[in-house]
Amino acid sequence: LHLAARQGKADVVQKLLIQGAIIEAKDKYGGTPLYDAVYGGKEDTAKLLLDKGAKIESPRNNGHAILHTMAAEGRADMVKFLLGRGAKIEARTNDDETPLGLAIKNNKTDVAKLLLSRGANINARRTRNGWTELHYMASQGKIDGAKFLLDQGANIEAKTNKGNTPLFLAIRNNETGVAKLLLKRGA
Repeated sequence: LHLAARQGKADVVQKLLIQGAIIEAKDKYGGTPLYDAVYGGKEDTAKLLLDKGAKIESPRNNGHAILHTMAAEGRADMVKFLLGRGAKIEARTNDDETPLGLAIKNNKTDVAKLLLSRGANINARRTRNGWTELHYMASQGKIDGAKFLLDQGANIEAKTNKGNTPLFLAIRNNETGVAKLLLKRGA
């Protein structure tokens, strides 16, 4: 079933399902046939699997649902498809990351803009520490990511669970480029 899904052979997928193949069968990485179809860009096969009951939020072993992977890789066509079929835009990985965060982290700004246009929360906070994506960009010195977030309206004064702002984290980590950007933008 995985191979047929990956290759986009919808007719074979249909026959295998009729013969009792398990639609949520996991490979050694925890991927499902739906994951394989979407990853391979086989939209017709993915539609068939979803229509037959495949779970769109089924995570792999690393906690990434297919929307996370498509966002991280900048696959706008598949992100649109998945959102249109009900994928949760604020779904979290095992590491508490959102599709938007993964797109930004991987410099996939077109997908990040798409997710924002569909309602992704630019100021979403991580459950364990209260960090936003801007906190991560600031603490890691990622000027382009920080600039993108600020241009899109991220809260420059957002506070973590410990009360730290992005500017504090940039200074603490000696990320002077991001610190200067934040100061220039009004932090």
